[in-house]
Amino acid sequence: MFNILVVDDDVNIRAHVRSICKRAGDGVAIYEAVDSQEALTQLEEHIIQLCIMDLHLPDMLGTDLLKIVKQQYGGLKVIMLSGDSSFDAVRQSFMYNADDYIEKPVDEMSLLQKVYEMREKYFLGLKTIELPKKSISEYLSFSLNENFSALGRDNDDRYELLRDRYDLSFDYTGGAICAIELGGLDDAANTEYYYSYLAERIKRDFSGFAIVFMFFGGRLTTVINGTLNEELLRSRFGEIKSIFNENGISMSVFVSERFNGKVWFFPAYRTLLDMIRNAEMYGKNEIVVSSGGESNRTQVALVQRAKRYIQEMVYESFSLVNVAEYLGIHPNYLSKVFKQAEGIAFTDFVCDCKMQEAKRLLLETNLKIYAIAEKLHYYDTGYFIRIFKKYYGVSPNQFRQSSE
Repeated sequence: MFNILVVDDDVNIRAHVRSICKRAGDGVAIYEAVDSQEALTQLEEHIIQLCIMDLHLPDMLGTDLLKIVKQQYGGLKVIMLSGDSSFDAVRQSFMYNADDYIEKPVDEMSLLQKVYEMREKYFLGLKTIELPKKSISEYLSFSLNENFSALGRDNDDRYELLRDRYDLSFDYTGGAICAIELGGLDDAANTEYYYSYLAERIKRDFSGFAIVFMFFGGRLTTVINGTLNEELLRSRFGEIKSIFNENGISMSVFVSERFNGKVWFFPAYRTLLDMIRNAEMYGKNEIVVSSGGESNRTQVALVQRAKRYIQEMVYESFSLVNVAEYLGIHPNYLSKVFKQAEGIAFTDFVCDCKMQEAKRLLLETNLKIYAIAEKLHYYDTGYFIRIFKKYYGVSPNQFRQSSE
């Protein structure tokens, strides 16, 4: 699929762009967002090939979102839309690596041609996945459904029983345990053959290492035996993931702490189970290598750190993604635990902080309304006034006058 995300707070413009994109050909799916936060959520949940976004969003400048998108999703194509045809607007868009720029009102044929060309290039550039004829079951050494209970998972010395029981050709004194999950598979009948392709790629890309495949909890789990480091793991899994992503399939990889003579198999396996249970912390389509410290994080501590960050950065431009990166967790996980701990959404808390600061600035300074709005990164003064009135029941001017 060629997935398109349309980001604009005007419902009519979104509908217009959507109708144009639908005519670009088969295999096109379209998602929508009204602001930067919704856009980032859609980008986390779907593999997007093209983003068509407005230069002026209600909660963030389009160029700021463009910077984030290009940093997080380097291969994503972006077309900027704007009613501002000035040289400065165009220059800013291309300065932050926009792939194209279209003025509003959107010319149907111009946008259709650009979308069609990008779609064609995408499908021509796909690395086709040729599915093996072997079922995934033919690759498996054993199943993990027994959860190792019969082998005494709390007794690390007994990993030798696992080796002997399944006639494995290596011991577990060095290597990594990895769990891989594929998402977005449209053809359910071929699901297991996609996992067969994954197994073949792992065997090829990690040739020279002893490898065992297992299946557990809907994920292909593999033990790679040999001298490994994080860079090697990320590089080789990254190459495999890029092929799946180009075909619209997500690939989430969890790698436990690497085990050796000091960290044996079962502790590493338990770490992997903990990572799978907390998969939402990391998000989809990510390669996560455990540092062994995730279990020490508490939701309360994370949320308190997030709140301090927001309060200290109230005059800066930031997003859920920026705060999550600062905390070292996934944006979707931060959004969920923040709502659970505070009873309000992350974006609502940010808005609360900005409105509290706006009130203080109205009372303690002589700044113009538009200057306060810009200082708090509201680039649409009318939008800022509407939000303020929603909070306090009066406009900023009326609030200032009533306090004099």
